[in-house]
Amino acid sequence: MSESLIPKRGTPQLWHRKFQSLMPFRVREILLISSDYDAFVLEEDGSLSDRLFYEYSELSISWAPRFTHVNDPREALELLGRRRFDMVITVPRIGEVDAAELGRRIHAIEPGLPVVLLVFDEGDLQLIGDRPPEIDRVMQWTGSAGVLIAAIKLTEDQKNLEHDTRSAGVRVILVVEDRPRAYSSFLGLLYPELLKQSGSLIAEGLNDFHRLMRMRARPKIALATTFDEGVRLYEQNRDFVCALMSDVRIPRGGVIDPDGGVALARLVREDNPDMPILFQSAERAAASQARELGAWFVDKHVHEFQHQVRQFLTEALGFGDFVFRLPDRTEVARVRDVYEMEQALAWVPAESISFHAAKNHFSTWLRARSMFQLAELIRPRTVAEFASVDGLRQEIIRVLNEARQLEQEGIITDLAARHTGPENRFVRVGRGSIGGKGRGIGFLGALIVGEGLLHRHAELQIRIPKTVVLGTDAFDQFIDQLDPRELTELGDADVLGRVLAAPFSSAVRADLLKGWGVLKGPLAVRSSSLHEDSRFQPFAGVYATYMLPNDHPDPEQRFEQLLLAIKGVYASIYSTRAKTYQAGTPDDGAQKMAVVIQQVVGRRFGSRFYPALSGLAQSYNYYPVGGQRAEEGVAFIALGLGHTVVGGGVALRFCPAAPGVLPQFPRARDFLGGTQTSFFALDLSRSEIDLGRGPEGSLVSLGLSLLGSGKYTICPCDRLNEKRK
Repeated sequence: MSESLIPKRGTPQLWHRKFQSLMPFRVREILLISSDYDAFVLEEDGSLSDRLFYEYSELSISWAPRFTHVNDPREALELLGRRRFDMVITVPRIGEVDAAELGRRIHAIEPGLPVVLLVFDEGDLQLIGDRPPEIDRVMQWTGSAGVLIAAIKLTEDQKNLEHDTRSAGVRVILVVEDRPRAYSSFLGLLYPELLKQSGSLIAEGLNDFHRLMRMRARPKIALATTFDEGVRLYEQNRDFVCALMSDVRIPRGGVIDPDGGVALARLVREDNPDMPILFQSAERAAASQARELGAWFVDKHVHEFQHQVRQFLTEALGFGDFVFRLPDRTEVARVRDVYEMEQALAWVPAESISFHAAKNHFSTWLRARSMFQLAELIRPRTVAEFASVDGLRQEIIRVLNEARQLEQEGIITDLAARHTGPENRFVRVGRGSIGGKGRGIGFLGALIVGEGLLHRHAELQIRIPKTVVLGTDAFDQFIDQLDPRELTELGDADVLGRVLAAPFSSAVRADLLKGWGVLKGPLAVRSSSLHEDSRFQPFAGVYATYMLPNDHPDPEQRFEQLLLAIKGVYASIYSTRAKTYQAGTPDDGAQKMAVVIQQVVGRRFGSRFYPALSGLAQSYNYYPVGGQRAEEGVAFIALGLGHTVVGGGVALRFCPAAPGVLPQFPRARDFLGGTQTSFFALDLSRSEIDLGRGPEGSLVSLGLSLLGSGKYTICPCDRLNEKRK
């Protein structure tokens, strides 16, 4: 039986929730202890914080650490007693105090505070000899700010390694190199490359939050300087190591072993035959040993070194595009993300699928995108399990499709995301807030997924309607072309006329057109002000909602009707009703309006469209009776559209936990007087909408009459009294 990705109740959180806890340790404040000259060497022609900020910006990292420089060890120790620092960088000797002594004093004040020794030349290395135990890491300055980035990121990775791997399955790259100059240079190259590669992957994130979460899940680097340390780190992180990158000549048992890196690679190969391995060495003879192990080899002294490392990250670790190849390495397709992967799998040759599946290329590529659970589901699947390669093809497509749709459930997707289509249930157009109603709908979508309700009942779909929200920035831009102060002084009809006549910008129109394309059938255009649905001063029902048939034969006309409805919602913020309500609340600031556009849930009956029932529910019942309890909530439902309930019409009031308790019907005769006799439906017989009539402009009120046959008959409300007579 195929394994499903759909979460059941009580299962772990969605991936982005799990990733929120990643990287709990961040280096934000750095204390640099050095002479003024050493600091100048590092700064060159600008402050160190500024220089690092620009380096971080080029790597799309939104924040950069701040440096505080002191040139006196005593001042440094006093500062450590007063302020919190995440990391200390010092030089071999400052004044009369050497690095080991300074490290000891620092740890006496702040145990566990990372101390990095920065050396500038080989003479400094000879001066310190072996790394003192008071120093956490030795780095050698090469003139590149990449060394500082490597020192910072390596410190963060060392602190976060155990937490991030165990909590979210983050991958680990094991780097083995003994000489400070060599690993400083290599990591100074590797970290920026790794961050750039990770940044290229986040393009398929659904929103800014998703993109940030994917960035946090980049592979961590574990640095070993000896064979024994490499073995220990590998054994500690066996389930998470995704690559070994090692020098060939490394210390082993206290002495340099010319083949220590090869011996380590053989141990890893025996444990994991598919492990990507890269040898980086100045000894070209090691290339033949690399070929025997099926490993990559890069000569440290060639100009193409960085390019070859980048190629290893792309091809062996799955960064960059997935390239479908035949067994003879002929390229047949190239895809950028999971959506394109799913599309290509439907047509690429069977030989290509078999080739990549045999080498676990699919799972490797998915892991690089932080899709660890999905990678583990696909990795064990082989052609032998299926009657043909097409069977494997369909299984991979099924799993990818299910995973992609699951990722979109409960998520607010930015329209700028690479693939915004009919499968996205909640799409945000533009920037700014999505308002109170938008937040509530988004939260409900996330709650449905988080509680495992999507597929709990086989015959019942529990999910939010497809929704597009136009953010408050569009409102600000639109209203700025009018005079908001003048609008507050006009009557309702004049306000509506002014607002309807004002145009949307071409950019907003283009974005709305794309977002609107995912919605089919009748639409509800609803207000979502900043304070709407707030707990204590809700603006629910104060602003306008418009229902659109969305069935005009001309798509341009349908879109223009949508724009008019949005403008009508904007105008309602300046209505007499809204101004009167706001005057009675503590809020005296200018309101901002987002707009929610939703597919209307229901069915078509001739020229009418309505749901079997609608209504509202409250999580707390202030008036429990009988077997009801306050914390079990209360619901109000009615036949047809929800306008009956929110407009104060006759509706059925009940507690979901005790539906048989109906206090409004204590006697049988009360059913006659307290039963719903009319309902609202969307009128599909008219293509034009009268916005001046407000929410009821596109609705029709229909009656329910009880005939002698005992069956309910639906008839127009204006004939109801005549039929009763």
